[in-house]
Amino acid sequence: MTDLSIKNINKIYSGGVHAVKNFTMEIEKGEFIAFVGPSGCGKSTMLRMIAGLEEISEGDLVLQGKRINDVAPADRDIAMVFQNYALFGNMSVYENIGFPLTIRHTGGDEIYEKVMESAETVEILNELNRKPKQLSGGQRQRVAIGRSLVRHPKVFLMDEPLSNLDAKLRTQTRKELAALHERLGSTFIYVTHDQVEAMTMADRIVIMNQGVVQQIGSPNEVYMNPANIFVGGFIGSPAMNFVDGHLEDRNFKSADLSIPVPSDLREFTDPYNSKKLVLGVRPENFRLEGDDAYKMRCRVDIIEYLGCEYIVHFTHGDLKYRARLNVGYLDAKIGDDIDLFIDPRGVRFFDADTEFSILKDRT
Repeated sequence: MTDLSIKNINKIYSGGVHAVKNFTMEIEKGEFIAFVGPSGCGKSTMLRMIAGLEEISEGDLVLQGKRINDVAPADRDIAMVFQNYALFGNMSVYENIGFPLTIRHTGGDEIYEKVMESAETVEILNELNRKPKQLSGGQRQRVAIGRSLVRHPKVFLMDEPLSNLDAKLRTQTRKELAALHERLGSTFIYVTHDQVEAMTMADRIVIMNQGVVQQIGSPNEVYMNPANIFVGGFIGSPAMNFVDGHLEDRNFKSADLSIPVPSDLREFTDPYNSKKLVLGVRPENFRLEGDDAYKMRCRVDIIEYLGCEYIVHFTHGDLKYRARLNVGYLDAKIGDDIDLFIDPRGVRFFDADTEFSILKDRT
């Protein structure tokens, strides 16, 4: 069942700045959606329009069948967790969590019941009498989430809620948020610039750039079949390697590379014979052994040791690449020449003119 329908939403500021362009998607009840993209791409602006904190310039926002463009933020039955927590320093944790009910003149017994329920859900019952300044960053984040829970809203909005936490605490809190979403079964919309957060928590990811939605799909879909060069380069760390070239007799050729088009991709590449294409290969699709038809003679530039794997920066011809290789198999040092092999199962092609994947209709 559709929970939130976003129909051709635009945000145009005075001066003509077009921050969000024709954003359209249907969000199902209980989905965990992540908006991801570089700074300034429009993801937070879109979230704020859903919350009612930014006016919608064009389009329709429909929550469970009701158009809410002109509904006040307090009446939308939507809760938002901000990046800076937005807690009241002069109030206790209990008062902060109960604040949305207090301003609605809810009875004291009902406030107590709902605050205790919310505090138990986010595991902060022991901190109810403390002030925010006495809490760690992770505890403050739990209070902010608890405050959003107390009204049992239809939709939860979260704007980079983990950005102020250290790496270890971010990992822990990601797991807690995913578990919370599972328990509540509510719709979550989560904004982040961190693709790891998006990939590990979301049911679907919305990738944005310059106000435009580039792709909507599951983490696996956007990773394995990026819709365009931007998505291929943004999702994945290290990013996908790209090589400009052209097709010639079912072979991809560039100045320094010539490989056959994998047989399962030929139905997509045949219409591009003699045309310019961009080859995309993710770092993990390089091997130390393989088919000689996909061999590259490389010079090792940098080796990054990550414990369970190496990130190898290498040069082939005039281009630089990155490969992700398993520890225990690499016997090389900086400056060595080695053979690497492209795994043909990981090859992707993009139209050089439009930058769209030629596999975008592949199922």
